[in-house]
Amino acid sequence: MPIIIGLPIGSGGKATPPDGKIRPTSPTIAWAASVPTIPKTVTVPAASAMALSATAPTVTMPANFLFRDQFSDANVDPLTSGSANPGPGKRVLTGSLYKIIDGSMRGGGQTSSPTWGSSKFVGTDNADAGFTRADGLALWGVIKVQDKEADLGFGWASATSVTDPTTNGHHWINSEGYPRVSIPSKLITLNGSPDVGKFGAVRAEEYLVCVVLRAQGAFYLISSHAAHTKTGVLNSNDYPGIPQFPDARVFWVDDTTTTTPMFPHIGALDRIGPAHLHAFDDVRILSITPWATDAGLLSFLDRFTRADSNTSVGAGWSASGGVGGVISGKAYVVSNSGGRAQFTRAGAAASGDAEWRWLITVGTTASDQIECIFRYTDATNYDMVYFLSGSAWVYSVNAGTGGVVGNYPFALSAGQIVDLRIRTKGDRIQMIINGDVLLDWVQDTRAASLTGTGIGFGSWAVAPVGARWDDVYACPHTVTLPTDLQSGSTPSIFSTGSTIATDDFTAANGTPLSGRTTTTGGKTWAVQGSGWEINSNRARNTNTNGAEVEFFATIDAGEADYEVSVAVTTKPSGDRLLAGVAVRVVDANNHIYVRVLIDPGQPMNHEIELWEIVSGSALATTRQMIGVYYADNTAYTLKVQCVGSMIHTFLNNEPILSYIVQSQLTGTGVGLYHSGADDGSSFDTFSVKGAGQAGGD
Repeated sequence: MPIIIGLPIGSGGKATPPDGKIRPTSPTIAWAASVPTIPKTVTVPAASAMALSATAPTVTMPANFLFRDQFSDANVDPLTSGSANPGPGKRVLTGSLYKIIDGSMRGGGQTSSPTWGSSKFVGTDNADAGFTRADGLALWGVIKVQDKEADLGFGWASATSVTDPTTNGHHWINSEGYPRVSIPSKLITLNGSPDVGKFGAVRAEEYLVCVVLRAQGAFYLISSHAAHTKTGVLNSNDYPGIPQFPDARVFWVDDTTTTTPMFPHIGALDRIGPAHLHAFDDVRILSITPWATDAGLLSFLDRFTRADSNTSVGAGWSASGGVGGVISGKAYVVSNSGGRAQFTRAGAAASGDAEWRWLITVGTTASDQIECIFRYTDATNYDMVYFLSGSAWVYSVNAGTGGVVGNYPFALSAGQIVDLRIRTKGDRIQMIINGDVLLDWVQDTRAASLTGTGIGFGSWAVAPVGARWDDVYACPHTVTLPTDLQSGSTPSIFSTGSTIATDDFTAANGTPLSGRTTTTGGKTWAVQGSGWEINSNRARNTNTNGAEVEFFATIDAGEADYEVSVAVTTKPSGDRLLAGVAVRVVDANNHIYVRVLIDPGQPMNHEIELWEIVSGSALATTRQMIGVYYADNTAYTLKVQCVGSMIHTFLNNEPILSYIVQSQLTGTGVGLYHSGADDGSSFDTFSVKGAGQAGGD
């Protein structure tokens, strides 16, 4: 018999929080007094004849950690202050909302009047002191975001007493799925204005987050178990994306503060979804030798810390249309021949996709046109930013012909300090000034200027008196993490083995699905609820446009660790979509399902949802809103990987959400999910493969 879950569809029935933001409703969950033991490693059954296509890299564990907390204590709730485990170092907890569950620190989110600082974790050395700032001093850990709407911060704070990670030190911030970083006294948003029709770079996913101190500033990096791309889900507004471990995205480069000592800091704010919320694994501090320089992971850096010169900017710099020089540790235009004076450094970036930065001091005449050059190939092919008539202009030159890419009002004043950053990715350009995104990935269609790797500065018509350029650098969007940063806990990368079963559902219209043998694998379909049949060589359920009643069609995979994929063709018309896959199925009252969803109560926010059902009730749910994405009568491939306690979900091969299983670890049933409220979706190209751990934990 089908079962009815007395819970709302999508986010219907939500109340509006005080901040006015609509968030999905989660069920009230009465958690068991004891949490079941969940293995972090799995033994792959012989039934799948597994032959993993990848193997975990062999990494020698560093012996010189300055701090390490793997949270390998026995399960405890709440977690209190004490020694880090295994150490060295100590943990200092504020609040009673963190706990240890199966080798992870979980929770922290506040459900009532959340404030930064009321729920935090701080690390110290064994003498209760902080860590001396130095080039290459890395703090990193694995974070499993279980609800992207629940804000958290991870990074370095300047004191144990710091409460708000958004305005102190160096933190990676998840702010309702939008990627942000903190520097002293400022929270920086790395995409433009949040748009309800899009989702940012942070998803309910598993990440490795790393913040590497510099003697001045810090590098912020992030990696995941699978690559996040702009094109994989069209409503993403993040062009560089997040690469698969062991590669990492350089989220931000801070070049401002020298404060020391510093303390590892984890802060949690609100809690919207699962009670156990985010998970933190293996928080570590180690000096990373390859990055223990001022330049660190930059491909080019010039601070102009050399003798004054009124004839040359320095070795490796080229001049055109004037003379450049260095004065008091800054570059300047000595003379201009009456047109465009340019001073360039070839090969500053590894490719045309990079972040380019200049710290500018405006001259005594603010109206003088100063310029910053990037993607420079030669004098007839380059991009630049120039300041004129109260605006910052992005300008592209191709074969000597130029055109404006975009502009934004930004008036200069004499003596003003301007931190200009340009990010380029393919034909897109993002302009950030003083930490604010002013142009968000505007398009540059001049193909010849997209591959230049040079950087530079200059002026038009005059040598601007008092104008200076400093701390000029180029930084790649993506780097491969050094070996030491690949040690310990890493994102869980799963790999597949032999095929267990496939089904293309080729049969006469009206053929019952119940009792059918899969196209390959010899598995037999069993159904829960009426209406399962084949139509137009697709599986479907004829119970539509009614109550939200669950219907399942499953096979027995013979094991609980597998990868299942299916093409879900959306309803031909109507306004409800609730279809997907069922995994870890024991029976009608114990299972997990992942579904694609359109709910008329939230027409601007399509979703992927995951529900874990135990004894007929929702134990937990998590979801990812993806803006307006699904179209009528269109096929979308939904893929779900289940290995041990971790589930990864993909939409059209793009990672969308990861979930830590609370209870359903052993069910071997897998198949199709349909809600009676759906308006007529169908299924095709069903496949189940054995899966196992290829990397991470």
